[in-house]
Amino acid sequence: MFRFCMVVAGVLFLVFILFPNDLSAQVASASIQVTVAQPQPVPAGTNFDYVIEVSSEGPDDAANATMTFPLPSGVSFQSDVIPPGWSCNSIPPGTVAPTLTCTIASLAPGTVFFTVTASTPPNASGTFSTTATVTSTTADPSDNDNTATVDVIVTPQPDYSIAIAGSPNPVNAGANLTWTMTVTNNGPSVGSTATVDLPLPPGTTFVSLSPPSGWSCSTPPTGTNGTVTCTQTGTLNVSQTATFPVVSKVDSALPAGSTISATATVTSPDDSFHINDSASASVQSAVLADPAITKTLAPAVPQPGATLQYTIVVTNNGPSDAASVTMTDVLPAALRFTSLSSPGGWSCSTPAPGANGTITCSIASLAAASNATFTLTVLIDPGTPVGTAINNTATVTSASPDSSSANNSSTASTVVATPPNVTASKSVNGGSPRPEGTVVTYTIVLTNSGTLTQPDNSGNEFTDVLPSSLTLITATATSGTAVATIGTNTVTWNGAIPGGGSVTITIQATIHNGTVGTTITNSGTVSYDSDANGTNDATRQSDDPSLPGSSDPTSFLVVSNVPALSTLMCGLLAACLAAIALSIMKK
Repeated sequence: MFRFCMVVAGVLFLVFILFPNDLSAQVASASIQVTVAQPQPVPAGTNFDYVIEVSSEGPDDAANATMTFPLPSGVSFQSDVIPPGWSCNSIPPGTVAPTLTCTIASLAPGTVFFTVTASTPPNASGTFSTTATVTSTTADPSDNDNTATVDVIVTPQPDYSIAIAGSPNPVNAGANLTWTMTVTNNGPSVGSTATVDLPLPPGTTFVSLSPPSGWSCSTPPTGTNGTVTCTQTGTLNVSQTATFPVVSKVDSALPAGSTISATATVTSPDDSFHINDSASASVQSAVLADPAITKTLAPAVPQPGATLQYTIVVTNNGPSDAASVTMTDVLPAALRFTSLSSPGGWSCSTPAPGANGTITCSIASLAAASNATFTLTVLIDPGTPVGTAINNTATVTSASPDSSSANNSSTASTVVATPPNVTASKSVNGGSPRPEGTVVTYTIVLTNSGTLTQPDNSGNEFTDVLPSSLTLITATATSGTAVATIGTNTVTWNGAIPGGGSVTITIQATIHNGTVGTTITNSGTVSYDSDANGTNDATRQSDDPSLPGSSDPTSFLVVSNVPALSTLMCGLLAACLAAIALSIMKK
């Protein structure tokens, strides 16, 4: 056995000496390995690098070495840097999840590096894993390091910025002021978690807000101060903006020239760039009021010696409070001051009762949308002629700028007049006597000698009940409404009679037979508004204009109705009368 072993050893030694190359080819090896540098957490939407290290520890060159590197799902290829001697497949930039495959015919011992630049979408989030692999046709004595797995943690990293502007500038005290906040996502990632805050400046109150889509807002109650807070409920893409128009109201008492400043902020746990997370804006205040006045006259009969009552209302239509407001009323010559009722806070000077002059009332400030009511009582001078026009004008002024001067004065006008004074004349057409059985026609003229119109008030302005010896047929009138009630033998009339005007009523009735020798007498009754207060308070009877005095009833005598003669009889009667005349003349 010993001899056999020695023989074998000798043979092997001779083979090694004689054929050294053939023996080494049978035992060639190369220990290759791959590692991938671990990238730090990267923001979504940005480029990052995979650095792949491929090394060979020999002792021999690694033949036909291949490196494969598949990008994870959702990761896009951008570019690569390949070490010399290697050949890789071409991948277009932007390709999602491709596999990079690189080969070399012979990899000498040493280390080479591949750099693969990749990116994720702006809305990506989470861990993206992949494995690099290296192989060779040369035997690898240790192949447990031929693969390397790398995890890339992708986190959202938006950059929220905010801007704010106030308009209008300047803004009138009491008017609305809009703060427009604009939030922008500058990227690189999609944003989904942010909060916007706007504390309303002092001297302003909340009015309204229309939140943009994807945001939920809480606001102070309308008319109060406080903070507007909006929270993101959706997403904001890169370069996308969200606009928040916050409408507030400026205190109407804010002095002109005041500075109103507001600061808005946006915060997000994903935003690490804070220099643009707040913004401020300022506007200047101005004052613009609109003092206005109205003057009305209470219903009254404007006759000499009568009392008139005016209502004067001073209003500030705003939007700002009006400073140093003055109401002035210069009484015209026909009026005499009696009294003035003024609201609290106003200081007034007036003429003495019974005197003419100027009424002046003032207040330091009249708030926007407020008003003040004055009641002025005056007397028309008893010596004022009827027909005199009385135009009483009140004016209002303010030290504040006024948006409209057209409503700074108001005039109430009237004309000195006399109340309605209505009389009725009633006559019989054709006079007296009237034959029995025929139709009699009455003409009634209602005349208003006052300068004021007799209105068509409640109730009848004229009533005429015909006597039982007549039977009513019809009733008409030149204006208004005449009604003939046959069953009661009554005529009524309703209507208005202008001052100095008249209306004519015509009544027709039949004279009963059997009334020969009787006198038929009747009167109508007129009702009128003697104090022009809207109610008929006075009455008087109609008058027969053919008789002296007033309120005379209208009468006529009833005579027999003689039959009419025929033409022949009329000729014979004429001949007889002519013969009698000739006989008398001969004597």
